[in-house]
Amino acid sequence: MQAKTSRAPFINASTPVGILLVLLLAALVLYRAGAVAPVTSSPLTPPQMWRIPRDAEATDVAGIGPFTLLLAKDRLGSPALMVLDSQGRLVRIEPLGSPGRFELVSSPLGGLCLARDQGALALYGVDGKRRWTVHLPGPITALAADDAGIAVAFGAPPGSPPGDGFAIVTPAGEMTKPIYLSYAAITALARGPGHATVAAVFAADPTKAAEALLFFQPDGKVFSVSAKGTGSARLAAGAEAFFVGTANQLTAYDSSGNRRWTVRRRGIKCLVAGPGTVVIADGGSMVAYSAADGKLLWRRPAGRPISALIANTDGIVAAIGGALEAFAWDGAPRWALPEAGDIWDLNGYTLVVIEKETVAAYRTH
Repeated sequence: MQAKTSRAPFINASTPVGILLVLLLAALVLYRAGAVAPVTSSPLTPPQMWRIPRDAEATDVAGIGPFTLLLAKDRLGSPALMVLDSQGRLVRIEPLGSPGRFELVSSPLGGLCLARDQGALALYGVDGKRRWTVHLPGPITALAADDAGIAVAFGAPPGSPPGDGFAIVTPAGEMTKPIYLSYAAITALARGPGHATVAAVFAADPTKAAEALLFFQPDGKVFSVSAKGTGSARLAAGAEAFFVGTANQLTAYDSSGNRRWTVRRRGIKCLVAGPGTVVIADGGSMVAYSAADGKLLWRRPAGRPISALIANTDGIVAAIGGALEAFAWDGAPRWALPEAGDIWDLNGYTLVVIEKETVAAYRTH
């Protein structure tokens, strides 16, 4: 007597129904393996809050609470700061004077207005008014901020030996004593666990200085981790760890530089961290890992190059081609803006975009 053998139902993959069934089975297998993000409905375009004509050449934008800071040039070509309220109405214009290379950055403390070439750092509060200005010894090269202060890297002052400096600026606008590096440049900064700061250090001449990660502690202690490729690393910080993406791997460190885990991954272009999750972009896709142990959580193909990732209040915003697409931390799509241009800022639940002839604000939640 022959034993009965179980057989899978026959699927003819040459028919439209068969092809659909094959694709569904493949997607189910990948989903159970954690290889792709959950499939959800198509993302929606966020509702527009306001739109105003762009009367002057605008070069940067930052959101601070209900206010929008717009970096523009006046009729004489000098930089000026335009403060807009929650309805897009102009509150005031503040001339910035010197023609330095200004930039705007949103931070937990408010809005930071940088004159990188001249080493000036100004903080604007949630009321849109300037609180203080600090002048660094050299031009600003990197910046990272949290609610306890601003980590700043700057170039060597004129007449000084080559090498970047590092300092902390407090929320009150007071600067700590600078730490100077010899023959090395700080290429990126991140603020993380316990208000520690990690710096990626690059050295053009390895006989004088080595590429390294420097972990600056609030009490003044500095821990160094030497590793090839860290000078061009991408940095991010979560609640309990720092994350460093190099040419061929993603590594998690604690605040003293002790390695927690490493994942081999090539072509990391962008890196952000959120609640229990770290997300990278490797060109045409986003990949998420567990912040605790580096386990693969999900992968989402983008189909187009990803040029930036931003950690938002409740997820990630990716610049994909010329569009912006928002995702929850589990990879599910939330909203999309098909044409967002190159200049935009996301503050809480408000997205502000500088377009060709207008400036527009959108509600993202």
